[in-house]
Amino acid sequence: MMATHDHNHTGTLPSMLCCVCGIVIQQNPSNMCVSCVRNTVDITTEISKKVTIHSCRSCGRFLAPPWQSMALESKELMTVCLRKVTGLSKVKLIDAVWIWTEPHSLRLKIKLTVQKEVINGAVLQQASVVEFVIRNQQCKACEASFAQGNWHAIVQVRQRVPHKRTFFFLEQLILKHESHMECIKIETYRDGMDFYFQSKNQALRFIEFLNGNVPTKMKYSRKLVSADKSDNTANFKHNFLVDIVPICKDDMLILPKELARNLSNISRLVLAKRIGSGIHIVDPLTGEHSEISTDKYWRHSFKAVMTSRSLIRYVVLNVEPILTSARPSAKIGKIRGSKAGSVSRGRGASMDSVSIMGSMLGSVITDRKLRLAEVTLARESDLGVNDTQFVCVSHLGNILREGDIALGYDFTTTNWNIEEEEDQVLNKQQFPDLILVRKLKETKQDRKWTLRKLDASEAANAQLSSAEQAAHEADYEAFMQELESDRDMRSKLNLYKITDTRATKKPSAAEGGMEVEGTEETPRDRRTLDEDEVRLDELLDDLALEEAAPEADVEEEGSAIAAAIVNGAAASAGGEQSVFAFDPAGMKFV
Repeated sequence: MMATHDHNHTGTLPSMLCCVCGIVIQQNPSNMCVSCVRNTVDITTEISKKVTIHSCRSCGRFLAPPWQSMALESKELMTVCLRKVTGLSKVKLIDAVWIWTEPHSLRLKIKLTVQKEVINGAVLQQASVVEFVIRNQQCKACEASFAQGNWHAIVQVRQRVPHKRTFFFLEQLILKHESHMECIKIETYRDGMDFYFQSKNQALRFIEFLNGNVPTKMKYSRKLVSADKSDNTANFKHNFLVDIVPICKDDMLILPKELARNLSNISRLVLAKRIGSGIHIVDPLTGEHSEISTDKYWRHSFKAVMTSRSLIRYVVLNVEPILTSARPSAKIGKIRGSKAGSVSRGRGASMDSVSIMGSMLGSVITDRKLRLAEVTLARESDLGVNDTQFVCVSHLGNILREGDIALGYDFTTTNWNIEEEEDQVLNKQQFPDLILVRKLKETKQDRKWTLRKLDASEAANAQLSSAEQAAHEADYEAFMQELESDRDMRSKLNLYKITDTRATKKPSAAEGGMEVEGTEETPRDRRTLDEDEVRLDELLDDLALEEAAPEADVEEEGSAIAAAIVNGAAASAGGEQSVFAFDPAGMKFV
C-alpha cells in the first residue's frame, strides 16, 4: 500500500523587509513595497499628457485625418484621440474612459490605465489623465463653400403659384430626412428656393429626393468655366431647374376631358386631396378618388381654377348621411351594405335622386374620413345679418358636426374663364352652389408645438413688401392649421415640443393620450373621435437631452496613480490573474 501524506499549502509567501523603507511586506520580485515602487518607477512618463486635435467650427467635424463627423465622447472620437497620444506603444493599454468636461471649454480628457513590466519581472499598473485641446481649423469643404463662385451645381426649385405653402411642407421634409446636409448655400426667392452643391452627383441625389415627394419636371443646362485640351478635361457649372406642378392641396380643379376619361371616367370637377409623388384627387359630390401621375399631368397640363386663398368660412347647421351606390368603374371601395341600388350621379339631378332613405343600401365609401352627407350651412359672415342658408352634398360627412367651422368654395359669387363654354359639364348653371373642402380646427394662440426652419438666406432681389410679408405670414398660419387637421400630413414631418409651456400644462388622467389642441370632448365626440388631433406622442423634444454622467470612480486631474504589484510567483502558487488588453482601433477588450 502507498502511504498518503497531507501537506497544507496555504499559498502565502514568506515575509521580508522592503529594501528601501524597511517595512514588512510579502516577498515579491522587486523586493520593495508598493509605495517605494510607485515613488521609484513611473511608467507614464513617456505618455504625452497634453495633445492638440483640430475641429472645424462651421461643420463640427474633426480631423482624423480625413475630416469626419464624430460626436463628443464617442468611441470614434476616442479612437482618433488615442492615435495622437505618443508613448502608448511602449506600454500595454488596459482601459480608457472619458472624463466629463464642459462642452464649451474646448477640452477633452481621457483617463488611461496602462501596464508595464518593471524591476525583476514585476508588472506595474498605473492610471494617467491625458488632456486634449481642441483647436479650430477650417476644413477644405467649408473653406471652399465660403469662396465666391465655388459651387459646381445648383438646383433651382420653382412653383408658379401665388403662395408658398408647398415650400413650407417641402422645407419640413428636407429637415426630417436631412437632405440639405450637402448644400453649401440655400437662397429663398418669392417663387422658390436655390440649393447650391459642390458636385453634380450631390445635386442629382437631392433631385431624386424631390421626385419622390412632389411631382416635378426637370430641365438641365451647363456652362463651361474652363477647359484643358491637353488633358481633355473641362470644368462646368451645372444648372438644374426643377418645376413643381402648380397644384396644391385643397385646390379646385377642372380636368381635361381626355384625362377624366382615362381616370375611370371620373367627374371633371374634383378637389386636390393630397400632393405626393402624384396628385391625389377626390370628387366632392360622389366620394370617388383617383391619382394623377406626374407623366399624366405634364401630358395634360392644366391649372387650378380656385386656390385655397378663395376659401370661405361656413358654419355647419345640420348633417344628414346619404346612402348611395358606386358606379362599376368608380374607384371608391367595397360597398358595406347587403344590397346596392343605382343612383343618378348627374350634375343636374335633384336631391331626391341622390338620397335613398332605405335600409337595404350601404355607404359606398369605406374611408372613415369620407362619407357622403347632406350638409346645411351658413356663411360665418352672414350670422346675425341675414338668414341665408345653403344645402350641399359633401364627402366630409364623417368628420363634420353641428356647430363646426368648414372651409369651402362659393360658386355663386365666383367668376372664372372657361374655355369650353359649349360643354354642358362646364356650364356654370349646373355647378353646385358651394363645395366643402375641409374642416377648420379652432386654433389656439398658445400652441404646444413648433417647427424648425432651414438656415437659408434671402436673395437680394427677393425682398418682400409689407403686404407681401403679411400674406406670407398668413400662408404660414394656414399651413400650421393644415397640420393640425391632417394627421397623415403630420406623420411625414417632425413636430417639436415648446419647452416653455411643458411646465404649465394641466395634468391629465391619461397623459399619453392627452390632446394638445382641441376642446373638451362631449359624449358624442367620444363615439366619433377625431384622429387628426395633435397628440403628445407625436411631438419630439426640441432640445437634445444630455445623458447623465456615468457613476464611475473619476480621479482628480493630473497623474493620479494607483500602483499594484503583480507577483508572478503568487500567480503560480495561488489564483490566476486575468489581464485584458485594450484594442484602440477596434475599441474593445481582448
